[in-house]
Amino acid sequence: MRTPDLRTIAVLAIGGVLTGCAGSGGEGGGGAPPKRPSTTTIPPTISFSMTIQPIFDRSCALTSCHTGAVPAQGQDLSAGVAYSQSVNVPSTEQPRLERVKPCKPKDSYLVRKIQGGPNI
Repeated sequence: MRTPDLRTIAVLAIGGVLTGCAGSGGEGGGGAPPKRPSTTTIPPTISFSMTIQPIFDRSCALTSCHTGAVPAQGQDLSAGVAYSQSVNVPSTEQPRLERVKPCKPKDSYLVRKIQGGPNI
């Protein structure tokens, strides 16, 4: 006997929820509005050393890339220096843009580079 895959289970679950909600249309009788949850959802904490640096270590801080005596674009992404080489520092390719502009992704060179922005 074949077991259902996760996609099949998800489709059936969503179908069940939609079917269960069908009677709450404009005729009233839908009951009281749902109560707000009593707990507050706290977003996960993101830290440079615990969240971002491991990504750099796996993908960028490699011998042939952004590390060593002459890192690509003069940006060393090794642990201990990556933050000071990335945040609030002008990019070498587009000096009018900072590599990473905190809280302003649209003004950050790195975001534009990843997204394939114009003139980058």
